Amino acid sequence: MNVKEMFQQFVNDRRLDEVIEPLKRSSDIFDIIQPTENQHSKILAWLFNPREGHGQGDAILKDFLYAAYEASDEHVLANKLFFDTWSPSRIARTGFHGICLMPEFCLDSGKRLDLLMVDFDNEILIIVENKYGARYSTDQLENYYSEVAAMLRQRPAFQGFRTAHIALDRNYRRRQGEEGPPSPLNRWAYVDYRWLERGARRAELQLKRGNASASLVMAYCQAQTDYEPPSLRNASDVLAELVREYQPLVDAFAKAREITVGSLTPTDLRDDMWVYVRHHADMVSRMINMEALAFLEPSLRRSMPEVPLDTYYGKQYVDLQPVAWRVLGEEDGLWPLAIKVWAVDNSADGGAQFGFALYYSPGECNAQHAKALRSALEDAFPELRKGRQTASYRTLGHVKAVGEAALQGRVRQLLESANAAVQGALN
Repeated sequence: MNVKEMFQQFVNDRRLDEVIEPLKRSSDIFDIIQPTENQHSKILAWLFNPREGHGQGDAILKDFLYAAYEASDEHVLANKLFFDTWSPSRIARTGFHGICLMPEFCLDSGKRLDLLMVDFDNEILIIVENKYGARYSTDQLENYYSEVAAMLRQRPAFQGFRTAHIALDRNYRRRQGEEGPPSPLNRWAYVDYRWLERGARRAELQLKRGNASASLVMAYCQAQTDYEPPSLRNASDVLAELVREYQPLVDAFAKAREITVGSLTPTDLRDDMWVYVRHHADMVSRMINMEALAFLEPSLRRSMPEVPLDTYYGKQYVDLQPVAWRVLGEEDGLWPLAIKVWAVDNSADGGAQFGFALYYSPGECNAQHAKALRSALEDAFPELRKGRQTASYRTLGHVKAVGEAALQGRVRQLLESANAAVQGALN
């Protein structure tokens, strides 16, 4: 079957209804509007403000502080003092309803902090430098740290206050495969936007209870993370099937997407593919991003037929777990252990690059297996004994960037090591 015939068959495939309809998300304004960096900071200030009408109270601010705590291991100076005092348990039992939020706060030098938060009741200062697409400058962070000390921390009004310095970078997880975070790492807590997934899940549940104000929260959180609501989870699985079955067509879609209006020829328009790609831009983009990951699953199944797999597809990632691992978690809960594989942005040689790691979430493991699983994983992955032991999740066997040709073999090695540890825990 040639590509033209395959295209006609694809357009007539009944499974497309399971993909196209869920992608018509009329409430997701952030799929249409792309805020600037300053606007992102103002949206975050709105989300963090417990007095706003988003219906979340101070829950999103707490999510943010939890994430910063997990990123503050081995910190010194102000951040050490802050997070030695503000542990997750204290954050959880404290109300932050009196906090003051100041986006674009002007320092004495004329430079601006993206967001300053001051809570006089709890005696805390939170400094947020937010980078959305741009990179941090080491000098910039060092200067901000010094200026905050001189202008705020050392003033009598703030004596006894604890101060957190948090560098927020949407692409931080993917940047780790490059040169790593700038110094001084131990004076700033570096976090990406994954912590917003908790807010998205919470808003999703509130929407089901009729809280319409949660829709904007969910839209923003979903747009900034890999979080997929349940309405899209089945669509992603179906889309992966279609990618595998119509792989030559996905390549043709990618080529058609690159053709500009000014370079169109009558041949380009005759078979309708160029028009179709633009009519269904979101779906086509997902198919192109998913292409390599969609083939990873069946290749692993063929090479490890004795280990049946569960899979979950996101925007640019796939989660894998052997079916036997289901007993580790609760029936309707999140997976306590899974291998996550994701596309890495901006590979140096232009070829496709992927990162992967074993994600371990101890809080999602049921009591029956929690202790034995922890012990087995520590033996198989000694790095688990180091770092913050109270983290909500840990990444083990983390590989930051690998080419497509080596991906299957490397993921299989990690899967085999993890599966041996789990079987030891279960036995």
